[in-house]
Amino acid sequence: MATEEKLDDIDIKILKLLQQNSRLTVKELAARVHLSPSPTFERQKRLEREGYIQRYGAIVDHHKMGHNVIVLCNIRLKQHTHDLIQQFMDTVQNIDQITECYNTTGDYDFQIKVYAHDMKDYQDFMLNTLGNIDCIGSLHSIIVIGEIKDSHYIPASRLLAKTLLLLCIMLSSLFCMPLKAQNPGEIVTEQSISKKGEKHFFYVVPIPDNIFSMMKGKTYKKNCTVPRSELRYLRCLHTDKEGRSIVGEMVVNKAIANDVLDILYKLYRAKYPIERMRLIDYWNADDERAMRANNSSCFNFRFISHTHTVSKHGRGMAVDINTLYNPYHKRLRNGKEVIEPATARPYLDRSKKHAYMIQRGDLCYRLFKEKGFRWGGDWKHSKDYQHFEK
Repeated sequence: MATEEKLDDIDIKILKLLQQNSRLTVKELAARVHLSPSPTFERQKRLEREGYIQRYGAIVDHHKMGHNVIVLCNIRLKQHTHDLIQQFMDTVQNIDQITECYNTTGDYDFQIKVYAHDMKDYQDFMLNTLGNIDCIGSLHSIIVIGEIKDSHYIPASRLLAKTLLLLCIMLSSLFCMPLKAQNPGEIVTEQSISKKGEKHFFYVVPIPDNIFSMMKGKTYKKNCTVPRSELRYLRCLHTDKEGRSIVGEMVVNKAIANDVLDILYKLYRAKYPIERMRLIDYWNADDERAMRANNSSCFNFRFISHTHTVSKHGRGMAVDINTLYNPYHKRLRNGKEVIEPATARPYLDRSKKHAYMIQRGDLCYRLFKEKGFRWGGDWKHSKDYQHFEK
């Protein structure tokens, strides 16, 4: 491929003029660059031969074609294996509605540009086309509400060409690095964390469409009164008692999202052990099953029993940590005991230490209290050792 040293000012002007109007004749082009037609024709052919000009085409008005909705869709794959990456790249080549696709750095792996007739058309595309691409782990749709600048013009300057060349070299080196799994529940190597940095794994975003689709009918029930806009999806790392770094996830209320993220980051840095952190939707929103699995979580919509008041968990304002080893316990007036999960009776004895057991004054307790959370272990008429709420 030619480098920028082979481009002179006339070449750059030819590139600029042809991008503005590719139908210029050689005679018209020659007049504008102040050359005779023959050397102008030779320069244009050389630019085509060396790959600066890849093709000529027409710019079509998408509104006149009935495509009134533009969506930028950020996509994260389930796993970063060579086969899944290649599968996704091969698949998008054959989908006409996807007009652009970029492999990106940051929290997502790819960004695609999609044209749709209307929102119903995009919803159908998302469910029936993107939803059928097995390698997609999550996606986040950004609806374009206004086109401020829509230019197909590539700036042609010698300085920019040199800068782009250096950038391409840097990005090539970056993408030659082995990609590591980053999906919830997966173990991340120290090498991957060192390369990407810990902060890469800690973030809060509006709930992605695929996550919300999974939540509907489970944690986000039909009678849910909490708007989706009040909830946030959180990603983090946590360490189990074996010292392994694991990707965690949680849905929380936006009012506590940053506080919870900060707490989880500090717990991770201190290697405070948390065994599992997945959405309860993987257990069909069954709290008992999730607690038996020692899962840490937050949002699960429900009303307080026999009331019309939404519970703290129903609002995403309560966080449960290491639920099996920190059970809920209450003795009713009739003498009956309530233990949740039911398999947690051995851990009611708080004098028996365990790696996943929360103790008054330990780091987990202190961090939540510093952010203004109340601990269920301080309750008088019942105890909920896993529970922190605002």
